[in-house]
Amino acid sequence: MLHERAELLRLLRTYASNHAVDIRKDTHAADLILQENDGGTGHSADGTQPRKWAVQTEQGVLMADSIVLTNCPQNQIRRVLKSVGITAGRDFLAAMRAIGIHLVGIGDMLAPTTREIVHQAKVVSEAIVSERMLTSGQTAIA
Repeated sequence: MLHERAELLRLLRTYASNHAVDIRKDTHAADLILQENDGGTGHSADGTQPRKWAVQTEQGVLMADSIVLTNCPQNQIRRVLKSVGITAGRDFLAAMRAIGIHLVGIGDMLAPTTREIVHQAKVVSEAIVSERMLTSGQTAIA
């Protein structure tokens, strides 16, 4: 198990380095606030500016286009979703992705396997890359 974890961390660090992903593993998000100036579309009225997230941390506020939640208890996820108007339902994952929230290592499995975490990370990275193709910006992983 320890070897799998070390390999997973090596893969994620290499990916982050190669793709200039801003990972702050020792930074804990105290609050996430969706900066809504777009009527809920995810972009400004003219379609050019993506929505932004204000991530409150002990070090200050970070601005991000996308948020990747990892190692987060389900009650905290529900609280974050409720704060932006998303309730648990059949399409809540799609609603989360539409506003730039992604989950890795969180799901139906009590303890996801390394293979499942890598799969989730790949799916999330592809979704974020697709978003970036439409707009440019930074991605923070909390």
